[in-house]
Amino acid sequence: MGSKRRKNENILNKCVLRQVHGGTFNAQFPRSCLQPNLDLTRLCIPLCDIQKDNSFAVGHVLLGFTKCGEYLMSYYKELQDDVSFGLPMYKYTLHWWKFNLRRPLQQVCHVLLFVGEVITEDLLLIVCHTLNDNRILVHGYA
Repeated sequence: MGSKRRKNENILNKCVLRQVHGGTFNAQFPRSCLQPNLDLTRLCIPLCDIQKDNSFAVGHVLLGFTKCGEYLMSYYKELQDDVSFGLPMYKYTLHWWKFNLRRPLQQVCHVLLFVGEVITEDLLLIVCHTLNDNRILVHGYA
């Protein structure tokens, strides 16, 4: 009994009990009570239902949502033939789409990435947000 009482007096255990159960009482709950049974299929929306011009089917690569969840981000890779270099050149464009469950996606903005750089092969892109969410960093490497 003494070891069980000491376990309950641990500050970490008290914090976990408060976060999970709403208080520091020690009660045994079945796992089904702790994890709500959500029907996740009702939250699934096909892209074709919210995209009116099928941009994602034509070649946009979906990156995901911004931190606020208000915008959807994607990029588009376009192959351009440049006769001066004799090599294929790629042009990357980052797009922001206004997301609303009940309306089609609406393009808010697009930005040309890697301006002034000669890109002759496919890039892997890494997209990062800053902590205060006022800047986005895009890093591409081959």
